[in-house]
Amino acid sequence: WWMATKEDYINAVWKSGGIPLTMHYPPMSKFNCDLIDRIDGLLMVGGPDFASDMYGGQNPELLSDIMHPRREAFDRRIFQEARKNNKPILGICAGFQHINLIYGGSLYEDIPIQLPEAIDHGEYKGSFSTHKVNLDLQSVLFSVMGENEPQVRSTHHQGIKQLGEHLKATAW
Repeated sequence: WWMATKEDYINAVWKSGGIPLTMHYPPMSKFNCDLIDRIDGLLMVGGPDFASDMYGGQNPELLSDIMHPRREAFDRRIFQEARKNNKPILGICAGFQHINLIYGGSLYEDIPIQLPEAIDHGEYKGSFSTHKVNLDLQSVLFSVMGENEPQVRSTHHQGIKQLGEHLKATAW
């Protein structure tokens, strides 16, 4: 399952005319800001849960696999450098959750338990569900997708609780 997802991201970049470059988090002492000069855009992908102490969560027992602190630090730093250099950024799953946390937002630790009325979002590292999302008709996402209610695959249990400062939801 996990490898297939990475392969899907890589194939999507190829199909859109890009050259995918995967970056694995190095020790921060080896982080080089020049890395951002070598990319045209940043795709922040899914991953493990974010520790609840990052956003004032009260239910750490609802989390499963926690993101390694080195990956969180690397992803945060590469995001900040991409923003500083006006690079386009797309966050998927944990990627957009992380962007939300960087801007001071928070997460639900477990959607099915904390929002039992929510639609099925699949299981992290398990089965996925398919559901429609509504897009803001004025958003870049809508202009790229070209439809108001696209079907999306979903395999997560964490989700946006409080939107971060200066962020605007364009899909829900």
